[in-house]
This record gives sequence, structure tokens and C-alpha cells, in this order.
Amino acid sequence: MESSPLWMNLTKKMSVPFIKYSGCANDFVLIDNRKLRLSLPTEKIIALCNRRDGIGADGVILIEPSQQSTCKMRIYNADGGEAEMCGNGIRCVAHFIRMNGHKENTCSIESMNRYHDTSWDGDKYTVEMGPPERVCWDFQLKTYEGEYSASFMDTGVPHIVIFVDEVASFPLHQIAPSLRYHETFMPAGANVNIAKVSDKEVSVRTYERGVEDETPACGTGATACALAAAKKYGIPSPIKILLQSGDSLEISYAMNAEQINSVAMTGGCKKVFEGTIPNL
Repeated sequence: MESSPLWMNLTKKMSVPFIKYSGCANDFVLIDNRKLRLSLPTEKIIALCNRRDGIGADGVILIEPSQQSTCKMRIYNADGGEAEMCGNGIRCVAHFIRMNGHKENTCSIESMNRYHDTSWDGDKYTVEMGPPERVCWDFQLKTYEGEYSASFMDTGVPHIVIFVDEVASFPLHQIAPSLRYHETFMPAGANVNIAKVSDKEVSVRTYERGVEDETPACGTGATACALAAAKKYGIPSPIKILLQSGDSLEISYAMNAEQINSVAMTGGCKKVFEGTIPNL
């Protein structure tokens, strides 16, 4: 029988470099895995994301090779489950590619189900998100807490959007779990967003599946809220999304005969610190 490669035998003893990134305070442990030497079990991802005993993050990003793009992004939520896409995370990947020898100001990044053209100008990164899928506008959702008028779409991951009168005081933590696990969206479930339109800007709060909590920002959620606001209130492109972190994202789109396309997200990201994970 052929023996396993040496690196597989040494996996538990590897010291692995990482970079802690923040995309509008949505934070990630980013690891360069383009040589495919690392396979992270669920318990390791959970441990790395732990904010008391680990590095602390909303998720772990592995950068891997892609046959059709500059690289592939694999994103794991804090519960260890792999997600399809992350809007704030993909900007961090673009920053990493830019800072590590990429000569052009554009690159292509593969997510689980799509390819995303990405570009940068100064400290702003723009990601082509692709058109929303599985779109359903203005329908009623009944829960034990009440009935809500909602929209739903997949902007890389599934999102519910509910417009409310007051974002800050809305009991998101109380109502989000029943919506996140609503039978309409099972088995995968959905992220839950509340939003308010004011002066052609949209304030947003997001409860993320996989994190099972509100996060300071969510790029795919911001995209879903912007598109729902465009449909419901006729807000023109680009739309400024105000996030709980105090940061903002800009969502641009084109709408033709009720079809939304050419969706792009622009925002910042930053490297927070770097280090080495021992015995990974």
C-alpha cells in the first residue's frame, strides 16, 4: 500500500501562518492554503473562532487554488460549517492577493458556486456579486413572535429582509431564530436582516446563520437589503448601506424589465494582525 505524503503525517505538528482580517468589523482568520496542505476539521475551526480561548473571528477563510480564477475562497462560519459565500470576506481575500505579488488591480475569486471579478482603487474594493437568485418579493412570514412582511433572495447565501420603523430598538435577537430556522427556508435556513430607509440610505442589522448571532456587518446581507430597498422604495443605484459597525458599503445594480443584474459591492477591509498557529 502506498504511504501517505509526509505532510499528511505531520499535519498535527504543523505551525501555520495566518492573518486576522476585518471587513467592516466582520472578522476572519485567513490562511493561505494554495498548496492544499491543510484540512481543518470542524472542531479546529470552532476553536480558532473562539473569542476567549482562540484567535477570535466570525469565520475562517482558506485561500485555495482555482482552475478558472486567481484563487478560490472557502469560508467557514464560527460553528465550523462551510458557507457558500461571504461578501466581507471576499474583499479581504482580494486585499491578500493584492499584497502578495499580484501585479494588476483586478483579480477573479471563486466562491462555492460563482466566480467574482474583483478590483480595487486605493483602499476600496469592488466585488461583482452576480444577480440575486431564488428571489421572492413582499410575502408574509408567520412566526410565534408575529407576522412579518419580508423579501427573500440568495445573494451568495440566503437572506430574509424585513423593513422596520426603527432599526436600533428592534428586538432582532428575539425574533431572528424563528425566522432563521423557519420551515420555508429549511434545511439550509437563512440569514435575517432588518432595514430602514432614510434619505436614500439604508440602515441594516444582520443576524447570521453559522455565527448564530448578530454581526457588526454582512456583505451579502447588505446587498440583499439594498436590492430589496431598490425594489420596494425605488432607490436608485448606487445605494449606501449603513452597518452596525459604523462603516458603510455601497451597492450598485442595474434593473431591466424587473430583472436585477450587474450587482456590485464596494467597501473597505484591513489587515488587523498576523501570527502563527502552532500544532495545527
